[in-house]
Amino acid sequence: MIKVDNKKTIYTITKKYMKENKRRNGIIILAIILTSLMLTSVFTISGILIKSIENENFRQVGSEFHGAFKFLNLEEVEELKTDSFINKYGVRRILGLGVNDTFNKSQVEISYMDENNAYHSFARLEVGRLPNENTKEVACDTGVLDLLGIEKEIGKEVFLKIRLGNGKTIEDTFTLVGWWEYDEALFSNQALVPLSYVENALVGYDRIDPDMTGTYDLNIFLDNSKNIEEKLNEIASNHGFQVKDPNGEKFLDIGVNWGYLNSVMEQKNSIEMIVSIIFFVLIIAISGYMIIYNIFQISVLQDIKFYGLLKTIGTTKKQIRKIILTQALILAVIGIPIGLGLGLL
Repeated sequence: MIKVDNKKTIYTITKKYMKENKRRNGIIILAIILTSLMLTSVFTISGILIKSIENENFRQVGSEFHGAFKFLNLEEVEELKTDSFINKYGVRRILGLGVNDTFNKSQVEISYMDENNAYHSFARLEVGRLPNENTKEVACDTGVLDLLGIEKEIGKEVFLKIRLGNGKTIEDTFTLVGWWEYDEALFSNQALVPLSYVENALVGYDRIDPDMTGTYDLNIFLDNSKNIEEKLNEIASNHGFQVKDPNGEKFLDIGVNWGYLNSVMEQKNSIEMIVSIIFFVLIIAISGYMIIYNIFQISVLQDIKFYGLLKTIGTTKKQIRKIILTQALILAVIGIPIGLGLGLL
């Protein structure tokens, strides 16, 4: 018996044999495409689902920021915002709550926000602009205007009664300079005033802890949403603060945006979603494997005579196995990219 050692000959035999079985190979390629498509779709849909859930959570939280340092004074804001962990930040200073009679049970928060803070707190102006400093201007959501019965028109007067944290109420009339559509998913309505107005309104103000009036929020984005709480703790520690003991010295109150699924999983040790995704991937992978494997098994059984003839001319078992594997590789190289491409569309 003559042993066939020529690899080129083996490849040529494989190629010619595949050409003679185009229909069967087409079915195998289709099975590979469908399996790849389903696997890719699971990951694509999972990614879209996670993003959708996160966006819905952000709206409920009222912020896209990864986290926040709360109840700060200006000096603390200036120090913390320079930390290397912070990729981007927004600043808010709280004045009080709107208590106009028409607000009823609606919570209307009156505060100053810089441009970053406003945008990532869903105060995204559709008309007009944010208030200028040293003015009595206001920008608010359309929900506030509807509650007050004010037409959406730049320059309209907006009368607000504002209750401060110590119970004191101030009343003032502002000029409307901008608005954005109110989102029903948000917990509260927002009306934004200049920082200079907040400062002037709070001259001589006696803050009573845990009164939020006059305090700053430093809302931050990190490089990513992993280990948010741990990074906030480290930022505080970098500047000589601590976050564990509210009654201790140099305490900072932090907030983690639970809208980010990474932070939810860290806090609750929740792995249900990961397990579900892995489960579906395994089902699809096993199902696809079984389909392709069975097609190959049937084709091998059908080709017993062909492989028998190859053995009689000196082809070894190892070489026959290589012929089968080469067929599988060629079909996979054709089918997998097509399936992945379709799954990503």
